Amino acid sequence: MTVKNRHHGRHPIPVERHLRRIVRDPRQADAEFAESHLQIARLFLSYGKTEVARKRLNRVLDKFGNTPAATESRKLLTSIEVSSTAAHAKKSHRSVETGRRQ
Repeated sequence: MTVKNRHHGRHPIPVERHLRRIVRDPRQADAEFAESHLQIARLFLSYGKTEVARKRLNRVLDKFGNTPAATESRKLLTSIEVSSTAAHAKKSHRSVETGRRQ
């Protein structure tokens, strides 16, 4: 005896519909999650919270190193390091000019 499909092939049964929503491509999910972490890190940078942003960017690199967001995170981390090094050098240069200690 064969079981007939009640929907005549037009619509999936509710269980199939539910499973289709749950099961996704894990690489796509990782890329989306990494992108959201990157956006949050950018917000922290715009508010001047560089340490929190640096931790968030490092997390993207550690967990999602093969995504486009990880590539962007590397670039942002490099620019943060360059700007913080330049700011530190400028500060110490000023203290030498004035003869003061930091």
